[in-house]
Amino acid sequence: MNMKQIIFSIIFALVSFSAMGQTLSVQPIEAKAGEQTTLAVSLSGATAMTALQFNLALPEGVTLAGNEAAQGAATNGHTLDVETLDNGDNLLILYSMDLNTFKDGELLRIPVTIGSNAKSSEGSLYTVRFSTTEAVSSESNNSSFTLEVQDIDDAIESMKIEHNDVKEIFNLGGQRLNAKHRGVNVLKMKDGTTIKTMIK
Repeated sequence: MNMKQIIFSIIFALVSFSAMGQTLSVQPIEAKAGEQTTLAVSLSGATAMTALQFNLALPEGVTLAGNEAAQGAATNGHTLDVETLDNGDNLLILYSMDLNTFKDGELLRIPVTIGSNAKSSEGSLYTVRFSTTEAVSSESNNSSFTLEVQDIDDAIESMKIEHNDVKEIFNLGGQRLNAKHRGVNVLKMKDGTTIKTMIK
């Protein structure tokens, strides 16, 4: 079985709202294949905005876990709708019947599942639209973010380790082991460092 470590890293994940200094961003996250994790979307400079919508295209091998997203403090009492589009992407709409404005900070926490078939590929926020307190509607630029997949073997250090230098041994699931086992072991050393090692 080929274990892979999935790393979300942002190449260009900022959407700048036309000349208003507002920014929508996707935060970098790390997760392993087969795990569920959360994609965090943040908003800044948005105090004059009352509604926001955008389409979310997830990287290859990543899927929305259910059709729910948790609202962060930046939503300020807005209503959230999540819809699946015909092409499989997701439309997220935030609006306020009372015309509340957004706050700066975390806007949404979107649960996603990293499939075992995930590959290095690009996701995007596109067709970003927003409305202001003056009832002006505008559309912003698209933005992309990248899912990078690394073989876990690439991150394993190759070195000779003395047994009496090892304090604790764990598997990748965080379970403590009494001795080294086949596969990847995480060694917590007496000097405070952590080393991943492959036992064949």
